Amino acid sequence: MKPRIDFLMMVLATLIFLPFLPQAAAKVVLESDFQGTVVVTAPDGSVTILQPGDPVPEIPQGATLQVAGGDFTVKTDAGDSVNISCMGHAGTVANGAAVALHEDQDAGLIKVLSGPVSLKDEQGNQETLLKTGTEYPIKRNPVAAPATAAGEPLGGAPAGGDLGQPPPVDSRSIESSPSQ
Repeated sequence: MKPRIDFLMMVLATLIFLPFLPQAAAKVVLESDFQGTVVVTAPDGSVTILQPGDPVPEIPQGATLQVAGGDFTVKTDAGDSVNISCMGHAGTVANGAAVALHEDQDAGLIKVLSGPVSLKDEQGNQETLLKTGTEYPIKRNPVAAPATAAGEPLGGAPAGGDLGQPPPVDSRSIESSPSQ
């Protein structure tokens, strides 16, 4: 009889205190098998840089994830959201959606694994709503080199000289010192 009362008391205590216990938080999950460098920028501006093999911390709601020279997969639970960034394109992954993101030196790819994903282009305009199974390729826009002054040579030898030869010595600037 005593063990039964103890069990009932434990069940009663659980039912009384259950509403006060923290609820299991919904999650944003960054898969731990990512490649390259993953940059996590929290909503408060703090930045965490992850390398392959690093333990993956809890990803805060509203954080922005991007990868340099690699790929990652991120999943959300219902009611959660996280931002992604790939070569200037910004996306929102929310409410049970999941994406795989790849970026290398010349191109990127956002692949929607589940749920719709909202994506904006480099100028911040609403670009598209990507559906499950959609792959969105991104090409790096080349940056034009700044213009040089008129007549300024680009690289090579300076005007009137040769990089392989030392400049001529100006004997007027040499000071003699008494020998000892």
